[in-house]
Amino acid sequence: MNARKALAAAAAFVALACTATPAAARDADPVPEQSGLTITVPASVALGAAAPHGNASAQLGTVRVSDNRGLGAKNWTASVTTTTFTTGTATALETIPKSAILYWSGPATITSGTGIFSPGQATANDAVTLDVQRTAFTRTGVSGNNSASWRPTVRVNVPDTAVSGTYTGRLTHTVL
Repeated sequence: MNARKALAAAAAFVALACTATPAAARDADPVPEQSGLTITVPASVALGAAAPHGNASAQLGTVRVSDNRGLGAKNWTASVTTTTFTTGTATALETIPKSAILYWSGPATITSGTGIFSPGQATANDAVTLDVQRTAFTRTGVSGNNSASWRPTVRVNVPDTAVSGTYTGRLTHTVL
């Protein structure tokens, strides 16, 4: 009997993968390249595997905003959104909703230029669900070229009803 329970539990594990994209690759109104305000993101990350009612998390890699608008530079805000995570044909049992996907930016890993660089969520205790667009990082202050990098973490809480499979989702970072 214990062997059957262990086998059933193992079969219920799901693998989670996340792909990140910059705003210019996805948004209808991307920040034009010639504006001097750009964002770069890591390509993808495997979040690991988790059983239903468990969770998996990983750092995405470095996200970087570069503001080369010079003396005319203004404040900027980097935001993050996500799709649902799905497997198979994305039925209700094959979908992890946005409300089960958490994000925190963590502190800046590198900054340059002047101004105040502020993480949207400095620690895991500040994590927010991605059921709506969230602020990932901001820069305020005097004008001039500047940049900031951070290594956000994503945690996916797997619903009790999730079926086994490889779930994928897409995070999109934008900067304005």
